[in-house]
This record gives sequence, C-alpha cells and structure tokens, in this order.
Amino acid sequence: MNFKNKGPNKLKAQIMHNLRTETETWNLLEKTVKIIPRIFIWGPPGVGKSYTAYKILKTTNTTVWQATLDEDKAVQELLGHFIPKGNVFMWHNGPVTTAFKKGHGLVVNELARASSAVKDMFLGILDDPKIAFLSLPSGESIKRAKNFRVVATANNPPNELDEALRDRFDVIINVKTPHPAIIENLNKKIVGLGDMILSSYRDPARAISPRRAFAFINLLDKKMLTEEAALLAFGYRYKDILAIAKAKGIKIKK
Repeated sequence: MNFKNKGPNKLKAQIMHNLRTETETWNLLEKTVKIIPRIFIWGPPGVGKSYTAYKILKTTNTTVWQATLDEDKAVQELLGHFIPKGNVFMWHNGPVTTAFKKGHGLVVNELARASSAVKDMFLGILDDPKIAFLSLPSGESIKRAKNFRVVATANNPPNELDEALRDRFDVIINVKTPHPAIIENLNKKIVGLGDMILSSYRDPARAISPRRAFAFINLLDKKMLTEEAALLAFGYRYKDILAIAKAKGIKIKK
C-alpha cells in the first residue's frame, strides 16, 4: 500500500476506500462460507479468521470441529487410530474423519504449518465432493457426507502450499484487517481503541494485533498500572502505542 505523494484529502480518501474494501471482503467471506464447501482464508494473526469461520459454519452445520496444525501433529490424531479394548483393538475415528463421514463443519487452523504427511492426507479430504472418499486402516471406506464443509486458515500466503493442495480449494480469500466485530468490541472496552488498532493496519509492518489489545484491556481490568499493562501486552512498542493513543485522545484508565 503506497501513500507517498498524496495530499491529505487524497490520503484520507484512499485509507477510507481500503478500509471499506476490507469490510466488504469480510462480508463476502461470511456469505461464501455458507455456500462453498472448501475455502482457504489467509491473513495476519489475530484478525478473526478462525473465529469467523467457526461462527458461520455453526449456522449451517450442527457440529463444527477445529484442528490446529503443526509439524508434530500426526495423521493418526486427525484421521483416527486403533485403541485397545479388552483383548482387541477397536478403530476410533479422529475429528477429520468424523466430520467427513457425518457432514460436520471443519475449521483447519495453520494448514501451511502441517507436516507433509498431514497435507497429503488433506488431498483426499479436499477432493472433489462428488468423488471424495476415505479408505481407513480399519478396512472401512467412507464417502464424503453432503454437508461436509472445510475452512482452512493460515497466516502464510497460499503459494506456500503444494499446488495440488492449493488447487483443491474452491475459493481463496485474503483478509488484511481485523473483523469489524473485533473493532467494535475494542471500541466498547475503550472508546477509540478499536479504531486505533484498525488504522494501524495501514502499514502491515506496524500493525497492532487485536490479541495484544485485548491482553492490554485484561491487564487493566486486573488493576495493573497503564504503563505496566502496556509493557506486558505490547512489548518494546508500548511507549509508541501509548503515545499514539494519547495523540488520538483515547482515555485509558490509570
């Protein structure tokens, strides 16, 4: 986003246009989650990707599972595994298999961080809904249930995914600013704080995560002094952030 060589009025208009566009992106995302079975959402941490996906899926699926991935997450934790029961081993479906079989919603957090084995597993899970099926180690083969929906989220862009996996998604959406509901909630806690957080996303390198802002509020609620709470919540940037808040006339209780 380049704001160089723009007068004050043009700069303000450009900023308002970008923020309005981002609100429209969130609105479009919410509509899309309701009707599209395979969606990939990426953007900065703490802006509401997973929360929004879960909330919207709950309006279309009675049950929604969440799985947060990392390199140590094994396929067996997601797909299923055998467990001992007396003298025999019984197959136990994991959350991904259960959602796939019963038509539940599934939110997959940090897909880009998953191991190669887990990503390969999702090639089958995310296959064309008309032909997708799973062959389990138990010998059972299950078809994809009609209402099964997957929303995958990541901080990293989709080009970090294998092309075959990336191509499985019907829609890829990039969100760049916090969800409007997050901004509204912050403004209710401290008047103007949400707007300040939102405006910080004009420069992605200087963006203030809403999670840090909520941590700051929680520390203040615990009767911690403003500077101490800011230091713990915002780290080395705390003085600059408090200075910005003061310049904007944001009243923070001592």
